[in-house]
Amino acid sequence: MNKKPKTLFSVLGKAYTALGRAVSLEPLFNTGGSNGGAQRLYSPRNGGPNANIIGGFSRIRAYSRDITRKIPELDDGYDTRGANVIGKGIRGIPMCKDEKLREQIKDLWNEWILDADYDGFDLDSMDRILVRERDEAGEVFLRVIYMPMSAGLVVPIQFQVIESECLDHSYNESLENGGKIVAGIEFDSKGKITAYHFFKNNPTDAAVLNKNLDRIRVPADEVCHYFKRSRAGQVRGSPRAYAGQMQMRDLMIYEENELERKKNSSATYATIQSTDSSVMSELGNDINTFSAESGMTTAPQTMGTDPAVINKGSVVHLYPGEKLEVTKVAESDPNYDAYVAGKNRTAAKALGLSYETYSGDLRGNSYSGIRVAKNLEEIKFGVDQEEFIKKVKRFVWNKWFDQAVLSGILKISDYANNKAYYRAINWQAPGWKYINPLQEINAVAAEINAGISTRTIAAAARGRDFAELQAQIAAERTIEKQFGNDVADDA
Repeated sequence: MNKKPKTLFSVLGKAYTALGRAVSLEPLFNTGGSNGGAQRLYSPRNGGPNANIIGGFSRIRAYSRDITRKIPELDDGYDTRGANVIGKGIRGIPMCKDEKLREQIKDLWNEWILDADYDGFDLDSMDRILVRERDEAGEVFLRVIYMPMSAGLVVPIQFQVIESECLDHSYNESLENGGKIVAGIEFDSKGKITAYHFFKNNPTDAAVLNKNLDRIRVPADEVCHYFKRSRAGQVRGSPRAYAGQMQMRDLMIYEENELERKKNSSATYATIQSTDSSVMSELGNDINTFSAESGMTTAPQTMGTDPAVINKGSVVHLYPGEKLEVTKVAESDPNYDAYVAGKNRTAAKALGLSYETYSGDLRGNSYSGIRVAKNLEEIKFGVDQEEFIKKVKRFVWNKWFDQAVLSGILKISDYANNKAYYRAINWQAPGWKYINPLQEINAVAAEINAGISTRTIAAAARGRDFAELQAQIAAERTIEKQFGNDVADDA
C-alpha cells in the first residue's frame, strides 16, 4: 500500500498540535476565552466603568423609561421595590441624651417632614420617588435648597429632586486648574468631586416652554448623588433593569402579536371564489380600466377572489358560479404561558425581585418555595435600606440639623464642637409581614429564650423601635388601670 508523501505543511501541523498539547493550550480553545466556535460572532465591548454607560446613556435611559410606561408589570415592579425599601417611611428617632432637647428635636423634625420636598410633597413621598428614579433611570440627584425665614417653614430648608436628564452626560472638559469635568460632574486635580453642572430645565420635557438650557454650577456639598455603583470609579448610574430590557421588549412585541392574532381569530374570514367566466367578466369590468379624465390606469386586481369578513348576523350573497370558503385563523400560541413566564423570570431577576412577587403568579409553587424567595428578597431590600439611610437620609438629616441651629431655631451653644453628639439618631426602616405569623413568632421567641437574639433585634426586624414599644406598653397599662381594666395582667 502506497503512503502519501509527507508535506511540509503536514509536518508543521503535527508539530504545532504536539506543542499546543505540551503547553496546555488546547483547553483555551474550548472555553469562553477563545474567539472560535460559538464565540466567533461575539465581540464584547471592554470599556471602563464609565465608557460603557456614558457612551449610550441617553438611549439606555430613554429605553428604560419607555418600556416602563408600556409594561405594567415593570411599572408595578418599581413601585414594589419602593414599597419594600421605604414603605410608609423610614423613621428617625433622635438619640440625644438631653431629654428636653431630644423631644424638641423630635417635634421639629416630625412637623418639618410634611414640607420637606421643594416640589410640595412630604419626606416619605420624596424618598419613594428617589428609589423609583434610581431604579428606572439609574440615578437621581437631591439638592438642598436653603429657604428664607419668611417662607414659613418650621426649619427654613427644603430638598429638590433632580432627574438624571438634567445632568448632561456629554459635558466633558479639561479645566485650567488641573481638574476635569466628566459627564457633567466636576473633579479637582486630586480626583475629588467638587461640583455638578445641571441644566436649568429638563431638556427632555416637551411640556416646558421656552426652555433655558444654560447650566448652573452647584457645589458638591449641596448635592446627594444616589445611584447603584457596580464598578470602582463609576460616576453615573445605569437603570436597574438594563440587563433585562431586551427580554422585556421581546415580550412586549410578542404579546402585541398574540393580541392581534386572538382578535383575528375571533372574526370569521372567508374567500368568495368564482369559476364562471361570465360572472368574472361582469365583476371585473373595472379591472385595469383607463380614465380619460385622470389619464391613469387603475391598479391590477386579482380576478375570481373577493376576501370578506363575515360579522355576527351577517348574510353573504353569492352570484351564480361563486362559492364561499371559510379561512381558519390560527388560535393563540400553545406555548404562550411558558414563553411569558420565561421572559418574566428574566425581568424579575433584573429588578432584583422574585418571579412570584414580580408576576403575581403563584401557580406551581409551594409555601416553602415562596418563603425562601421572600427571605432572599428581604435580604436584598435590607441592603438597599442600609444604603439609602447612609447615603440619602444621613445627607438630609445633617443638612436639616445644621440649618436648624444656624437659623437659631435650635439653640445649642457648643454644636460646632459636638455635632456627632447632638446629631445622633436611630433610623428605623420598615419591616416585613410574617408569612406564617404563629410559626414565625414562636421561632423568634425561641431564639430570644435561647439567648441567640434579643427583643430589640426582633422589634427592629418588624420595623419598630424597642424603647418606644416599651413606652407605649407602659402607657397602655397605665390607662387600663385608670379604668379598672387590667387586660395585660390577665393575659
